[in-house]
Amino acid sequence: MEEGDAERIGMTVVSEKGTIPGYGKNSYPQTDEKLHGSLVTITTDSQKIDEVELYDDPADHQGILSWMNQIPGKSGDAETQVPWLLDEAGSYGYLVKVELDENLKKSVLEAAKIIIQLHVDESTSDRGGLSVYGAKSGKYPMDLSIVIRK
Repeated sequence: MEEGDAERIGMTVVSEKGTIPGYGKNSYPQTDEKLHGSLVTITTDSQKIDEVELYDDPADHQGILSWMNQIPGKSGDAETQVPWLLDEAGSYGYLVKVELDENLKKSVLEAAKIIIQLHVDESTSDRGGLSVYGAKSGKYPMDLSIVIRK
């Protein structure tokens, strides 16, 4: 960018203070030594399918879909100008696969319906939340999928 362009569209220019995770309003903590993990319990019909430990809330170049699909700031007069804020600056998560046991597969096929629930126990101080990414965000260009094989 030419000098002054970043400030004109509302971007914060990286300075020495800007390298501190979370310092600026355009900042999103990148993958580093401070982890934000969550234990996710996956259930259907109140029956536990699996429990998955997500060790971090990763964010870096691997989250290219989160970077490229943000709405950029617009230039124009003060009333129509939208500042460019990095809401999902490279966040991407993990690809999680689980399999139903044979009894659960049978009951799901008989009912022709399945409701999957994702639970995070946030009662402990060292736990984070949960984000589910789709085809236009995160690391993997795919939506949440269920594969059924008879």
